[in-house]
Amino acid sequence: MSEQAPKPNSMADVLSRLSDKRPVQIQIAQLKAHLTNTIKTLQSSLMTEMTNLKANVLTNQASNEKVLNDFAETLRQYDIENQNLARLIYRFFEEIDAIWKVLGKDRTCNTVLREHRIAEGIIKEEEEEEEEEEEEEEEEEEEEEEEEEEKHEEVPEAATWATLVADDAYEISQPYPYQIRNKETGKVLTPVLNNLGHLNLNLRNYGSISMGRLVGMQWVPNPYKKTRVRHIDGDKLNNRKENLEWF
Repeated sequence: MSEQAPKPNSMADVLSRLSDKRPVQIQIAQLKAHLTNTIKTLQSSLMTEMTNLKANVLTNQASNEKVLNDFAETLRQYDIENQNLARLIYRFFEEIDAIWKVLGKDRTCNTVLREHRIAEGIIKEEEEEEEEEEEEEEEEEEEEEEEEEEKHEEVPEAATWATLVADDAYEISQPYPYQIRNKETGKVLTPVLNNLGHLNLNLRNYGSISMGRLVGMQWVPNPYKKTRVRHIDGDKLNNRKENLEWF
């Protein structure tokens, strides 16, 4: 007996094998409705997320704008404070200039002060040029005065020199007034009056030292190893060795 070809499945056979016995058209319609609801749900969720994200962006933008505004305000306050500080500094310069005038030396027109006055409209550029010329003249006069002082400070030929005890890089002369000079360069040092009323020098190896202490170390006996020098007559500018003692 020859084999027979299988019979094709009928629609009834196909439907009989489906687990869901409802008509296929109904199942398709229900699946479509389910997919539609799912898509709508996803769209709704996506819109919600986008709305929240947009709200966050707007909030952050507002926060950033506030930060920028606060920063700009801080910079503005700093600018005002800097201007106030500059005015205080310029007033300080003016007071210093006034003190110099009282002392008989006109040292006005510091460069910074002039620039401030020009910026504030207090003086004009022409006035600044005139003041610069006056300052140059004053500098020339000061240089001439310094040259004259150097001439007066020249040590007489009769002076004798000895190595300085406090710092052997220097020499000290006799007689009084004692001069201190650099051994290498021969330059004579000029003592400066300090805030205690003593004449003071700055030596390369020793550092800062008063003329009284320097002279005391040089010539005044100190058998008891005292550490301080005083002026017998009370005159801090009288640094003769005879006027000094250790205590």
